[in-house]
Amino acid sequence: MSVTGTKQMVSKRDPLWEEKSGLLAFLSGIEREVERFRHSLGFNLRVLPPAPEGIDNRKDHIRDMGFLIIRDNPLMPERRYCLFSILKGKLLHGYIGYYDNGNVYTLRELGYIAEFKRAELTLWDWLRALLKASCDKI
Repeated sequence: MSVTGTKQMVSKRDPLWEEKSGLLAFLSGIEREVERFRHSLGFNLRVLPPAPEGIDNRKDHIRDMGFLIIRDNPLMPERRYCLFSILKGKLLHGYIGYYDNGNVYTLRELGYIAEFKRAELTLWDWLRALLKASCDKI
């Protein structure tokens, strides 16, 4: 087979559902959306790139984590609230939790995203829920 034939075979692969659904594009834009939210409202939020050591003292969901966003609140430095997501099937579930020594502990589920091409509004709702949770000290 020629080199040209090989290139054609590689370029004609069907996109994965993660690409077609918009999941990968949504996840790759998380840092940008968090920065926009932070800039608009002035709260100290940051996206942590590495996965945590555990979620609720378990390691089985770490590979399914979509993102982890921490709110550093100078008024409560001992309790760092977080927003994180876990992919379950083709749904991205959002959770409020707290982050401590590399581990995430779930406080409550916020819901899920099924339509990733229009998920920014839900993300902003989840970010507001993170701010509210850290102010209410849930």
